[in-house]
Amino acid sequence: MDYSDEQIRAYLLGNLSHEESELLEKEMEANAELAEAIDLQRDIMIGIRAAFDEKLKDKLSQVQDAGDNIRQLSPRALWRWASAAAIVLGTLGVYFYMNQTTLDERLYYTYYEDFPNIIEPTQRDQINSSPAFTAYQSEDWKEAEEAFDQLVIEQPSEVYPQFYSGIVAMNLEDWSKAISALEKVRASADERFVDPASWYVALAYLRNNNKERARLILEMIANTPGTYQEDARAILEELQ
Repeated sequence: MDYSDEQIRAYLLGNLSHEESELLEKEMEANAELAEAIDLQRDIMIGIRAAFDEKLKDKLSQVQDAGDNIRQLSPRALWRWASAAAIVLGTLGVYFYMNQTTLDERLYYTYYEDFPNIIEPTQRDQINSSPAFTAYQSEDWKEAEEAFDQLVIEQPSEVYPQFYSGIVAMNLEDWSKAISALEKVRASADERFVDPASWYVALAYLRNNNKERARLILEMIANTPGTYQEDARAILEELQ
């Protein structure tokens, strides 16, 4: 089965349905070229911070040097899939992407990482079996959005559904929703999520072109000892 660039983009962004994702993953198991190409596209999406960095160069080398278990891609096939990756990035090409992408966007994709499930061990079995965390950990963002939104309604006194709803919204590039959810978490008294919420909302503001608000929160993080202090300082230095 042939997959369009839009379908591949939707898969990489977690926007396919569970059934569609399973079908594509089965096809990847049977089609080494497709699997390697999608891996390459994923690396380009998350690794293209300063042209082709070393990690991406290594990946290209791995694709070309694959052994008996994975058929080598010809230079033509490699370029074809790299071109498709450029489409996934929403550009006319990797070089064009690097010259058109804003500093704010590059900083966001450099420093953003999904937040892990840190629910208390006494709750872990129950929470991990919920549709919300199952979808979250599978990067099925549409399904996760629906599930966490429902948890926000069902458990209004709990902070974690609001926090993870904000992270999911960031993956769906719904910046307004992400900022709204994370600002509510910042105003809560749950120490597990207040500092992470500040970090993620700063990234959301940055990605949403509100550099002034992002800088204000990043300065607060940079001046407070904690997990995100060094990264906040690094971003502020880049923004100067």
